[in-house]
Amino acid sequence: RCIRCYCTRENVRLRFAPSPTGNLHLGGLRTALYNYLFARSQNGKFILRIEDTDRKRAIPGSTEKIIRDLLWCGLVPDEGPTFGGPTAPYIQSQRQDLYKKIGAALIEKGAAYYCFCTDKRLDILRKDALKKNMVPKYDNRCRNLTSNEITSKLTSNIDRCIRFKLTNSQPFNDIIYGIVLHEVEDIEGDPVILKNDGWPTYHLANVVDDHFMNITHVIRGVEWLQSTNKHLMIYSALGFKPPQFGHLPLLLNPDGSKFSKRQQSLSLESLREKGILPKALINFIIHSSSGFHSKESTQCYTLEEIVNKFDLRIVGTNSSRLPLDRLEEFNRLEINRQINNSQEIDTLVVKVRELVKNSFSERKCELDLRYEHIKKILLWSAPRLSTLKDLVNKELEFLWINPRIENLPEEDINILIHLKKELCKEAFGDKTNLNIFLKTFSRSRNIPFKEFMVLMRNVISGLKVLSVFKIKVIFF
Repeated sequence: RCIRCYCTRENVRLRFAPSPTGNLHLGGLRTALYNYLFARSQNGKFILRIEDTDRKRAIPGSTEKIIRDLLWCGLVPDEGPTFGGPTAPYIQSQRQDLYKKIGAALIEKGAAYYCFCTDKRLDILRKDALKKNMVPKYDNRCRNLTSNEITSKLTSNIDRCIRFKLTNSQPFNDIIYGIVLHEVEDIEGDPVILKNDGWPTYHLANVVDDHFMNITHVIRGVEWLQSTNKHLMIYSALGFKPPQFGHLPLLLNPDGSKFSKRQQSLSLESLREKGILPKALINFIIHSSSGFHSKESTQCYTLEEIVNKFDLRIVGTNSSRLPLDRLEEFNRLEINRQINNSQEIDTLVVKVRELVKNSFSERKCELDLRYEHIKKILLWSAPRLSTLKDLVNKELEFLWINPRIENLPEEDINILIHLKKELCKEAFGDKTNLNIFLKTFSRSRNIPFKEFMVLMRNVISGLKVLSVFKIKVIFF
């Protein structure tokens, strides 16, 4: 029987706990977003914790990038590295003494033991199991060592780790998957919780930190669902009250394959470089997954609106295929929303100004970066603008670079000055009326229409195939 519910209490606290092993990607953002939304919907706290105990995989600078990406998306932690808080430190490598203390306490309680098995012996066990078509697992040999044997090995300073004694699994109620039971003691050997180098494994560190950081709800990926019974055993052995667990279903590529951190095109850094806006990304995720009360499948909401519409109880258990082709659609919607917002369009103008400066850095002195000009371009391009980068395509550089007329004959310059004065007096409404006016104007100046149009295109746009009607709409 599936029971899907959660209990809230005072001081709701959730954490996003990434490993600093690379750039934040869509899967990690989804986890951070759901933790943030639930915390905010319950007037709780959103905590960032960096789980860097796997020293071989940690990449320098990743923590700073994760923080930058969260802030870019508007998911501001209440506590964490650089933010501080009452349960600091928030980086696991700075909490080693606590893990060692808890490991020793578990041994004292009889819930854990020293294991002296060598890598060679463990490798033999693994290969033997595979030969017999069995799942490799530790045989718990050191669980049964006598106290004299343990003392002798400790005195001899033999390498050892600490393993936790698995007991009988008990069912638990997952907020998303309902009643869950994985009898890990039947399919696994006793897990390592402190390695022989003194570093904790995930199983110990996450339990210890969630307890001492007063975490009330754990929302994480479904890949950890099978480990939760193991974690509950550790909570019980320590006498800690466990948080409520909710596991998010897999995110899949359109072809049904799993998302991977190695897909750099789906990292937030890569998406930001492509011109995807943070609110578009958040709306894309929330509309493509579940947990969101909305009948509008193609509308961009603010983060505050999403918080008010979020409900963890309606998150589905089926894996979600993300329709990546719709990401630009949400980006277009978000750009339009900002353009039509009197307050947000100012921020958009600043972004476009910096984008133009960086894109045409070699011609800075010739750029038109006036506020009214940029705003006019945004209003003109809004219906077909997928990313802000569309505005700095090579073929549209005429939008930003003032035309050079110093090399034109004086007669041509006078023609263009006179034309501009006449254009400003008229309201053509459509392309046909504009073309009629231009033909009339060229005849009045005794200029063949074809030559006149070449002059117009070259001087105003630097291009030979752009519609003069579009030029008139933008510039006059």
